[in-house]
Amino acid sequence: MWVLIGVTVFNTIEDTQAVPVPSPPVSPVRLGGAAVARVDEQYKTVGRQPPIMAITCDFYGPLREAVGRKTITHDVSTDATVGDVLESIAVDHPELGELLFSDGDLRETMNVSVNSRHVRLQDGLETPVEDGDTVRAYPPAEGGST
Repeated sequence: MWVLIGVTVFNTIEDTQAVPVPSPPVSPVRLGGAAVARVDEQYKTVGRQPPIMAITCDFYGPLREAVGRKTITHDVSTDATVGDVLESIAVDHPELGELLFSDGDLRETMNVSVNSRHVRLQDGLETPVEDGDTVRAYPPAEGGST
């Protein structure tokens, strides 16, 4: 099964001539262990890997349990958004997707930040990420004393 989530697909043709990328199914670049693809409606140079950047993702509470560890370093294409990163990780960890998303949107009960700035104060799941960014996903804080 291929997941279409917003990263660029490049054909595996060996020459480097520019040709349009066909509609799925295609041979997507494997990023972070998950096959992810987006077919852009523009021409791409084939025979080359897309630029890749590393994003650190920290998970807390039940999200950490769903992923199996606190921190993951995840590789994505340079045009990725925070939504692309989380959806790509959720391919390998379906329980994470169930906790984070409802009807394709971030659940109101979940918090996500990029470099300590909440994505709801930016462009939501469409917030772009850059190489070396840290994405944190966590449930709301509860408890305390009265």
